[in-house]
Amino acid sequence: KQKTAYEISACLVGSEMCIRDSPIVDFTAFDEQIKLSARKSGQWCFDAIKELNSRVESTLFNDSKGAKALREQFGAHGLTNTEFLWFFSDIFVELIQYGARRELCNALKDQSHDVRLEWLSKNYQRVIRPQDYGTYFLANETYDHERNGRQWMYQQCSQFGWMQTAPIDDRTSMRSKLVNLDFYRRVCKLAYGEGIWPNIEEFNYQFGATRLEVTKLILTNGDEDPWKWAGVRSSRSKGIYAYEIVCDDCAHCVDSVSYTHLTLPTIYSV
Repeated sequence: KQKTAYEISACLVGSEMCIRDSPIVDFTAFDEQIKLSARKSGQWCFDAIKELNSRVESTLFNDSKGAKALREQFGAHGLTNTEFLWFFSDIFVELIQYGARRELCNALKDQSHDVRLEWLSKNYQRVIRPQDYGTYFLANETYDHERNGRQWMYQQCSQFGWMQTAPIDDRTSMRSKLVNLDFYRRVCKLAYGEGIWPNIEEFNYQFGATRLEVTKLILTNGDEDPWKWAGVRSSRSKGIYAYEIVCDDCAHCVDSVSYTHLTLPTIYSV
């Protein structure tokens, strides 16, 4: 056979690949990273997020008139109190996760509680929908190609876990402690039926977790992305290379999404 003039090779790049060799059902590291990311703007930003979640929880359970007004303000009429707390905490999660940490923190800085709520109510639609947090909606099997909340939550309930709960240390926790594993078990049961809960050990054994039998693989994570704690963060042998992209707002899939306001020297050096 004839040899070509050039060696042919291939390389796979994986962005924010969530693969583990140990189970994560109770994914407290997720919120711990939200704290670290928010604190890049200043401790005051994390404190503001924490205070907002705490005051919303108090309103939901102690002020029926205020709770009704909150649901109207955020278009979340069908959510239970705890489902609302799940949804509300994810507003901060998703904004930081998708590269809007500085915008979020700047909007919260030196503002009253009501002004902060108003900004959140006008901006949450960019990243999440309240109905995706209601078991009434997750249990609906009607096909809609624009809906993916039911599918994603089913993967969490049946395979992946990654249930985002409050860390034990209250200083690193921004979400309500009512959003715990018992809450997620109830969500999984009501949405998908009895006995739906992830067997992480079996899933990782079946698919290999971090025991990757590959070469020429590059894995990247944004330094502000909470999902990095479910992935490979250090280079391995056999040609598996891990890189962390460090900059302001470097979050989920920062290497593959167009953030026009960013300069990414780490990516260019790779």
